[in-house]
Amino acid sequence: MSEKIVIKIGGDLLKENLDFVISDLLNLHAEKKKIVLCHAGADVITAIAEKMGIPQIFTHSTKGYKARYVDEETRDIYIMVVAGLNNKRIVKEMVTKGLPAVGISGVDGGLIIAERFKKAMVILEGKKKLKDNYTGKPSKVNVQLIETLWEKDYIPVVASIAISIDNEIVGGDSDRMSDAIAVATKADKLILLTDVDGVLDKHKNLITHINSSRADSILENVSGGMKTKVITALKSASEGIKQVIIASGLRENPIIKALNNENCTIITD
Repeated sequence: MSEKIVIKIGGDLLKENLDFVISDLLNLHAEKKKIVLCHAGADVITAIAEKMGIPQIFTHSTKGYKARYVDEETRDIYIMVVAGLNNKRIVKEMVTKGLPAVGISGVDGGLIIAERFKKAMVILEGKKKLKDNYTGKPSKVNVQLIETLWEKDYIPVVASIAISIDNEIVGGDSDRMSDAIAVATKADKLILLTDVDGVLDKHKNLITHINSSRADSILENVSGGMKTKVITALKSASEGIKQVIIASGLRENPIIKALNNENCTIITD
C-alpha cells in the first residue's frame, strides 16, 4: 500500500523559492506516494489587507493558540488570497515542473466542514470587545474527494478555508486543517514545513523529539505560531499519525530530510 503523506507549507515558504519543495515532491510522486499539500499564506493576507486600509488583529487563546481575528471583511480577503492568489501560484509552479497538482480549498466538494468560532475577544483601542468572528475548527473531512484525486494520480493542493455547519465560508488555521486531513485519510506522516529547523528550547537549541509526557514542560517555553504547531502535532499523534515532523522548508531536500528525521523535531504520542 502506498505511503500517505500530508505536507503543510507555511507562509514564509510562499515568499521564497519553492524549488526545493517541488523537487522532493517530484521524487515522492515518482515513488507513488500519496500526497496532500496544505497551505495558507498569512503574510500575503496581512500585506494586502493593510494596502486596503484594513488593519489586522491577532488574538491568543487560553490554550496558547495564536490566531488572526477574522471579521467578515477580512474573511473575504482571506478567500481571495488563500484560495485564489496563493493556491494558484503554488499549483502553477507544480504543474510547470511536471506535477499533476489540483488546487482546491476546504469549501470545494465540501472537503472540510468546520465548526465556526462565532465570537472572538479582541482588544480595540485598549478595550476588550467580543466581536463576530469568521474562523473555524475542522470537524469533518470529505475523504472520498481526496481518495478520488489520488486514484487518478493527482496531488491535492488544499487552501485553508472551509465551509461551516451553517453554510458560511470561514478561514481556518492551516496546521489544524492539515491535521484534520492527515487523521481522516489515516496518513502515515504529517510534515509541517516552516522557516526554522523545528521546535527550539529556551536556549535556542533544537528539540529533536517531543511526546505527550514531555509536552507540558516544552510548551512553557514555546509561543506564537510554533506553540500552535506543537499542540496540533500532539493532537495528530494522539489520533493515530505515527510521526508528525516539524522541519525547515528552506533547505535543500526539505521533505526527504524530514522523512529521514534529519535536523528536525519529531512528535509522537
